[in-house]
Amino acid sequence: EYGEGSLVSMELFGGYMVLLGLRAMCALTGWGYVHPDEWLQSAEISGRDVLGVRSTVPWEWEQDSGARSLLNLVWSTTLPYMAVNTLCSAPSPWTLVLAVRVFGLFKSMLLDLLLVLCATWSNVPNPMTVLLMAGSSWPMLVLIVRPFSNSNETILLAAGLAVGVCPFVVHRTKLVLTGAIMAVGIWTRITFPGFFLPTCVWLLVPQDAQRKSLKSWVKRAIPSGLIMVLLGFIPMATVLTISDSLYFQTLRFVIHGQPVGLVTAFSKGMVSGLVSIECSNKSCWTLSPLNNLLYNLDTNSIAEHGLHPRCTHLLFNQWLMFGWIPALAIRAWATRLHPKTAKLYTPLFAASAVTGIACLSVAPHQEQRFLLPMLVPLVLMAGGCSPTGWGTRPWHRVFFRFLVLTWLVFNFLLTFIYGFAHQSGIVPALAQLDSTLAQDGRDLNAKVVWFRTYSPPTHLLLSKQTETAPRIRLYDAQGNVTLAIQQIRQGAHILVTPGSVDISRELGLRRTDWTPGWKWKPHLSTEAFPRFLEWSDRGLDQVSLVIYVHKYVDLYKHQPSSPGQP
Repeated sequence: EYGEGSLVSMELFGGYMVLLGLRAMCALTGWGYVHPDEWLQSAEISGRDVLGVRSTVPWEWEQDSGARSLLNLVWSTTLPYMAVNTLCSAPSPWTLVLAVRVFGLFKSMLLDLLLVLCATWSNVPNPMTVLLMAGSSWPMLVLIVRPFSNSNETILLAAGLAVGVCPFVVHRTKLVLTGAIMAVGIWTRITFPGFFLPTCVWLLVPQDAQRKSLKSWVKRAIPSGLIMVLLGFIPMATVLTISDSLYFQTLRFVIHGQPVGLVTAFSKGMVSGLVSIECSNKSCWTLSPLNNLLYNLDTNSIAEHGLHPRCTHLLFNQWLMFGWIPALAIRAWATRLHPKTAKLYTPLFAASAVTGIACLSVAPHQEQRFLLPMLVPLVLMAGGCSPTGWGTRPWHRVFFRFLVLTWLVFNFLLTFIYGFAHQSGIVPALAQLDSTLAQDGRDLNAKVVWFRTYSPPTHLLLSKQTETAPRIRLYDAQGNVTLAIQQIRQGAHILVTPGSVDISRELGLRRTDWTPGWKWKPHLSTEAFPRFLEWSDRGLDQVSLVIYVHKYVDLYKHQPSSPGQP
């Protein structure tokens, strides 16, 4: 027979499996578009490099900029796109999207494993409660499975904390692994040290530090601990720098005066001995973290992305990201809800969260997803608290149930908004354009204007770079009315815009000339927020994305039926 504790553990495991299934559903059916970087900083580049298709390349990935690392690109979208390129001769947009989401789902399961290990090794009473709290949060259901660099940063922080609290690894080995993880984290996101530095300091403190003076600690930490950390950091940083330098071609392999790739250099050049290494005129090395840091230190550059009060993370973003978790984590630490064995590691987790949000608050540009790595230390602090820790009186239990109920409602709403509604029609609209305009292989040169939406990931149209001209030309007008009208007058016969946009009032188009050829619901656009005063007239059409087609164009015959300007 199972004991009571075993039954509780089985129930918690069953709850985790339900949440994992929900996460899979969100990953494979939720087409919400959280932020342009979801596609522009990863999939657009992998589409160009792996699939050889036309894409929109941000300035960070230009050869002269080198402000992003190849490492983050590889374990976000390059690996799934390589698998698609190997297995599918003619992939569709949906194939690419699903490949990225499945890969992100497996990465999220790796995060689950790391959280369980951290909770177990730090003596949290029931590690499954940590998984339930993390798994039921909307950042885990929506953000972790997306190809954000913040998702990778979160997994790395969990790996670093697991190394720090692991009782089975020799202390010196921990220091070497910590240095390597620090290097990978910095090349992933320059904010990583803000979250991981407390772990490094904690490992440098000798076990008998309480019986030693500060002078003795410094003498022991600097010559031994720091050297071991550098033994892990320097080799990893060197490998990452060389790979970025080769990718951005500041460092090149040359055979007979012609630049060649890494594989060719090693397969042919090393055998014949004819390979040489050349540097560009600017520099031999691309230090992507340094380039990214210099850009973010320039307030004028950051202003293009939006400036926020430096208290935004502390007063607003952390609560929108994690709900009650920060308050629960503070209470768990202050009132000693954890057992004494787990309390040893609670200050480490608290320091990771505090230094992380403090580091991010220094910058004037503060987006919610930047706080994603805080999920790891916060759930490790708050997730191990049992209901009995709140007291035995009836109102204690009522309050605990109230917290659980509000937690579930809060995460359900934000999962629906960001996972299924926010800008959710963009990817389906691209798939629709691909299926109706580009599948017959004719040189259509169709012109499509996107108005008041996030930038569409153009690589999903799968227009090869070898083509003389793209079959579908996308013009991203964003919210620029003048630019949208100009492109329409120059021959764009297809318009993609939210249903909340009144095309006759904002763009001066006659509705008799432009008809909705396709709609996607729900599509919530903050760039064109629904007008509630017009809800009685337009209803749910205001939360849709619409492909308007000029009357001279048959969307399924692909060609204008007669000449004329819209």
